[in-house]
Amino acid sequence: MPSPEETLAELFRLQQNAEDIAARLFHEAKTVKVSLKTNPLNADLPQVLRDLRRNADSLKTAAQQLATALVEHADAEHAKEMASRPKWKPSRHSSPGQRARRDMFKRGCLVGDINAPGFGL
Repeated sequence: MPSPEETLAELFRLQQNAEDIAARLFHEAKTVKVSLKTNPLNADLPQVLRDLRRNADSLKTAAQQLATALVEHADAEHAKEMASRPKWKPSRHSSPGQRARRDMFKRGCLVGDINAPGFGL
């Protein structure tokens, strides 16, 4: 699994890629708008529309990659956090007498309310 730093760098790279594609899309859309205003039957229009469609597909792919990279980064962060957490250990704060009474109660040697005051638990 990649480290959180690697996944974060990948996120920034993918974000920049998506922004570049979006800027190209915006530029091409403006070109189409100007072309349609000046000459609706311009011969370059089909090529510009193909480029627009191709860049839109590229942007969709970049967005999917970005979403995948975000999940990978979150998983890496979670794994890093869980690795640094201490493992859970049962509490050892009860006295030996309390542990003995609890064991006797579990085996059926003691009868009573385990939650009652003075029962020793």
